[in-house]
Amino acid sequence: MARQVLPTDTELAQITNLGEARQWAGLAEPTWTAVSAGLGTLPSLRVFSSVSSSSLRSILQTVRVTVAGVERELTVVESIQVALMWRVARQAYQLEDVDPLADPMTPTSTPAATATGGTSPAGKRIKTSSVLDQLDESEVQHFASAELDQAYRNHSEITGSDPPEDCEPTPEQIAALHAKVIGRGEAPYADFSVLTPFGRRAQRQMKARAWTLQQDGTFRALDVPGPPSFEAWSACWKVYRAALFMLRYAALAPNAAKKVVSTACLEEYYEKIVRLNAEFPEAWHLIVQAEDRCRSEMFERYRRQLVKAAADGRLPMGLDFDGSTPWIGVFCFAARNGTYWGEYVTRPAQNFIARGGKHMTADRASAVNIPDAAKEALDNVTTATAPADPPLSRHPPSPGHGVSRAAKKRRRDREKTNASGSPSATTNRKGTPYQKAQGGLYSHNADGAEICYKFAKGPLGSCPEPCQSQRDHCCQICLGRHPNSQCSKSADKPPGHAKSSGKGAQKK
Repeated sequence: MARQVLPTDTELAQITNLGEARQWAGLAEPTWTAVSAGLGTLPSLRVFSSVSSSSLRSILQTVRVTVAGVERELTVVESIQVALMWRVARQAYQLEDVDPLADPMTPTSTPAATATGGTSPAGKRIKTSSVLDQLDESEVQHFASAELDQAYRNHSEITGSDPPEDCEPTPEQIAALHAKVIGRGEAPYADFSVLTPFGRRAQRQMKARAWTLQQDGTFRALDVPGPPSFEAWSACWKVYRAALFMLRYAALAPNAAKKVVSTACLEEYYEKIVRLNAEFPEAWHLIVQAEDRCRSEMFERYRRQLVKAAADGRLPMGLDFDGSTPWIGVFCFAARNGTYWGEYVTRPAQNFIARGGKHMTADRASAVNIPDAAKEALDNVTTATAPADPPLSRHPPSPGHGVSRAAKKRRRDREKTNASGSPSATTNRKGTPYQKAQGGLYSHNADGAEICYKFAKGPLGSCPEPCQSQRDHCCQICLGRHPNSQCSKSADKPPGHAKSSGKGAQKK
C-alpha cells in the first residue's frame, strides 16, 4: 500500500502549532530557530502558511545554523524538513499544496487552484535565452495583465512614474527576470547583448569589438557579445534598472513587500562604470567584459561572503547588509571592490594602451558589429547620453588638415620654409622632388600628398571641406591655401621660393 508524504486527517488534527509541526517533520529546534528568525520570527502556524514559496526558498539558501561555534548552511535533509512543515501548515488551513523545493518550471498545482490567481499553466511561455540570458535554457510563464500592472506600480513606488518609452522593458524581459530573481532566488543577472531597449526591434544580439594580444605583440580583433560602446551599454542599463525596480520579494505581512534593489545601490554601481569609461575610453572592450563577468559570476560569490561577514559582525566598507534583500548590499560591494576592477580593467587597460592598442573610433560603423535593427533602436536613446563631442566625419581628415600635434607641427614647418626661401624647397618632407603635372603645376603638396584638382583649378568652393577624394586643398603654384585662380605667384618658381621675402629679392 502506497504511503502519502503529508499527514493523514487524523495526524493533521493533532498538529495545532509550530512546535508540533516541527516534531512531526523531525527538524532540530536550533535549525528551526534560525529559519524562523530569517523569516522575521514566525508567531503561529497560520502566519507560516501564508509565507510565499519564493520567500521560503530564498531563506533556505541564505540562512545559517551555528553548530559548535561554526556556521554552516542547511543540509538537504533540513531543507526538506522545513518544506514539509510549510506544506503541513498550508494543509491545516486548506491552502493549495505546492512543493517549494520543486523545479519552478514543473507545475505542482492543480489547474483549478491555479485558475484562482497567478499565471495560468496554459498561457504563453518564454525562452529566457532569447530575452535575458543566452546561457539560460529555461522557460518561464508569461506575466498576466494583473501581474504586469503590479510591476509598473512597483516601479512608480520608487521613481514616481512609469519608465520612459526608451527605457521600458518588454513584458517578456520582466517575466524572465522575475522568475530568475524572485522565483529561483538567483543573482539579478541580465545579458546586455539580448536585454536591449525596444527588445522586439533589436532581436539579434549586439556585439562589441575586442582585441586579443598575440604572441608577436600585435592585437587581433574579434567580436564578443555585448554593447559596442558606453552609450549602448547605458541604454541597456536603463532597461535593466527599470526591470529591477519592478520586482518585489513576497510580503510576510500586508503592504510589507521588500524591494530587490534601491536607487542608491544602482546609482553607485553605474557611476563606477562611468568613471572607468572616462579613465580608459580606449579600452571599452575590457570594461564591458569585466562588468558582465561581475554580475554573472561574482554577484553570487559576493552574496555568500557578505552573509558570512554579517553573521560575524564584520561587514566591510561600511556596508549595510540585509540577508532578506541581499542584492542591495551586493551592488554596493561590487562598486567599491577596487581589487576586482584593478585586476580586470585597470591593469589590462594600461597594458593595452602601453603596447599601442587602439580602439578604432574613426568610423564607428566599421569598428563594431551592430545589427541594423539594434542600430535603429539604439539611435533613439544614445543621443541624450552621448558626450558633447563634435560629430565624427564620414571621412578621415584630408592630408594637411590633421588635428594631431604632429600635423600642426608639419604645417608650421611648411609655413616657415615657404617664408624663408630655403634652398631645399624643391623637395618635399620625404626628401623627394616635388611632382609636377603638365604645365609646370605641382601635383603633390609638401607632405607628398596629392592635390585636389577640383579645388585648385575650379572657383572657390568647388570642392567642400573635407575633400571627398581625401586629397589636399591647396594651390598648384605656391601650395598656399587657395585655388590657382587666386595665386599671384609665377608658376615656374619652386614652392619655397614662391613666398620669398622682399629682402631676399633685393639681395639677388
